[in-house]
This record gives sequence, C-alpha cells and structure tokens, in this order.
Amino acid sequence: MIISLLGVDITKFADFVRLHEGLSPPHWRRTGADRWDDGYEKTAYFLDWIENRHGEGTIRQLNRRMKDRKYHAHVFKELTGSPVHKLWSTYCKTLEEPVSIDDFTLVQQALDGPG
Repeated sequence: MIISLLGVDITKFADFVRLHEGLSPPHWRRTGADRWDDGYEKTAYFLDWIENRHGEGTIRQLNRRMKDRKYHAHVFKELTGSPVHKLWSTYCKTLEEPVSIDDFTLVQQALDGPG
C-alpha cells in the first residue's frame, strides 16, 4: 500500500533517504524514465541529483513544504528556480554524458567504503 500525505507519495522521500544513507538495494541504477516520480531508484537518484546540484537540505525543504500544503509542481521552482519538468529533462541529459575516470573513481571509493 502506498501512503500519501496531502497528495504526495511519501515513499518518494523514503527512497531518497535510503539512497542518501547508503541503504539502497544493490540492483538500483541511475536511469531516466518518462516521469520523475516513477518511484524507487528513478525518483531517489533524481532527488539526490537535485540535492547535489542545489545544496544540502534542498530535499528536506521540499519535503517540509509538501507536508505543510498540498503538493504542487511549483514547489520545485520555488526551491531551485526551475520547474520539475525542466529539472527532469536536465537530469536525464546528464545520464547520457559519458562517465569520466574521476567519476568512476569516486563511485568505486564509495562502494569500497572507508579504509
């Protein structure tokens, strides 16, 4: 069952938290889709991209605003300066960019963990 708070599926934020805290399932991959809110890893990685691009705490603010009022796509523009469809389009384009050696090294270090 999907839990909804003021019209927003809160599992979207739960998946972001799982990813952000290193608790995502190993089969999750960064992929695009038709919609940003397709759920699971698609939404989690998209929200993570927003957080990285617009600063730590951006998704926390998004969640807070959605809790206080009914969800509306304008909340993304209020926080980031861009509508959610533009953010999604930009995010999907970044997925098409080749991964550099530095990016690979960072991913490998993250997978290996400390020490």
